[in-house]
Amino acid sequence: MATAVSSAYQADVTRYLDSKVLRLAQRHIVLGQFAEKIKIPENQGMTYTATRYNRLALPFAPLVEGVAPSSQAPTISQVTGVALQWGAKVNVTDVANMTIEHPVVDQAIRLLGYQVPETYERNLWNQLVSGT
Repeated sequence: MATAVSSAYQADVTRYLDSKVLRLAQRHIVLGQFAEKIKIPENQGMTYTATRYNRLALPFAPLVEGVAPSSQAPTISQVTGVALQWGAKVNVTDVANMTIEHPVVDQAIRLLGYQVPETYERNLWNQLVSGT
């Protein structure tokens, strides 16, 4: 694959590689399945605010017949976050692609397919442990 790709083919090559990498990456994401996905409104900048309902306190005594349990009111809190964009790039020259014995582009796709979920999981984990 040449490093200087004609602009007519650039979009097709990018779509092809994106679809291959995304398919590999989605198989390895673990923490993301527990996240609530929100849509950031357009033209609002990179900072967003979300509302979350706080967990209810756990009861510490069993129910007693004829006695109503104490009630709780749900509480909410505002959480602010900043949307960040992460990415990586692998350069494969046409000479490397033609002269190296193993499939360089396929290996680059495989490596990016691992890097995407590892980056996502690392960043998500950092957010979880920081309480945000």
